[in-house]
This record gives sequence, structure tokens and C-alpha cells, in this order.
Amino acid sequence: MSFTPRFRSLKSPSRPTGTARRSRKRPDALRLGIEAMEDRVLLAAGDLDSTFGVGGLVTTDFLGPGSDFLEQFVSGVRGDSIAIQADGKTVVVGSTRHAAGIDFAVARYNPDGSLDTSFDGDGRVTTDFGNIFEVGSAVAIQADGKIVVAGSRGFGTGADFALVRYNTDGSLDTSFDGDGKVTTDFAGLNDEASGLAL
Repeated sequence: MSFTPRFRSLKSPSRPTGTARRSRKRPDALRLGIEAMEDRVLLAAGDLDSTFGVGGLVTTDFLGPGSDFLEQFVSGVRGDSIAIQADGKTVVVGSTRHAAGIDFAVARYNPDGSLDTSFDGDGRVTTDFGNIFEVGSAVAIQADGKIVVAGSRGFGTGADFALVRYNTDGSLDTSFDGDGKVTTDFAGLNDEASGLAL
């Protein structure tokens, strides 16, 4: 008896019309690419930023040219508090000592560390309350850009709270207590403000 092999093609069983078929596609291969970036220097934590001031450092003299020998001899400037504005400018407050006493001192710097000349013409302003010493200890920036500085003013036998508000150009804000300055006595010997919140 002879045997004749037969072959037939195997087809997937037909699906009823409208039946969804699951798609089994291989996910796309992972594609790697390199994009160009701007030149930048990554500094280690604590490194001085050479794009700020000179080698990352800034010093500021409040006396300037024309000061006499006595002023230069007894002068000194101290920064006690700092705030960064929304536009990246830096405000530093403290005090400046001169032959007649000590006054509030405020300086504003551009993001590169240069003095901001739109602030009182040279980036620096001092405020005298008419006492022996006035020291700015804290600073805050209002939403409208005005600068508020708190500290103390001394008069020989004690000290009172002292508060100043400056316009964005460094001038005293006369809408604040009439002259931009206010002092408060708590009937204590030394009343000194060292913090500020808006």
C-alpha cells in the first residue's frame, strides 16, 4: 500500500467582523543623543564665584574721595544683613562709622557685584537719625521693591528701635511716618531690633 504525504497551510482562525485584535509590537529601541550646551563652569561647593566682583569678592567704601584724614582714620563699615531682590540684585545693610558718629549704611549691588548706580546715584546710602550712633541690623524687601531696614539708634544713655523705609531708588520713603524713619522706645535701657519680617 502506498502513502502519499499531504501538506496544508495553517492559518489563524478567522475572527468575526468587528473583533479587536491585540497588537504585539516591539517597543522602539532606546535612542541616545548628545545635545550641545552653553559653556559653563561647575564650581565645587564653597568655591568663590569669579563672575561676581573681583575673584568672587566685593569691598565697598562709604567715604569715597575727598574725605579728610580724621574721617579716614576713624572710619569703618560693617555689613550685618543681606537680602536678594526678585531681579537678582543684592542689598546689604549695616553701619558706617565716621568722625561724627555711626549711621545706617545700605548698599545695593548688581548681579555681577558692581554697585547699582540707580540706587542713590552711586549704589550707597547712609541715614542719620541725629544721634550718636545708628546701626542697621536687618533688611527685608517688600513686594513693590521698597527696602525696609531695622536696627537701633543710640543716644548715650540707651538705645531705641529704629526703622527706615527706602524707595527703590534709595531715597527715603516719605509716605512712611512722614520722613521715612521711625523710632520706638520701649522704656528700656537698650531697645535694639535685630530681625525683621513683612
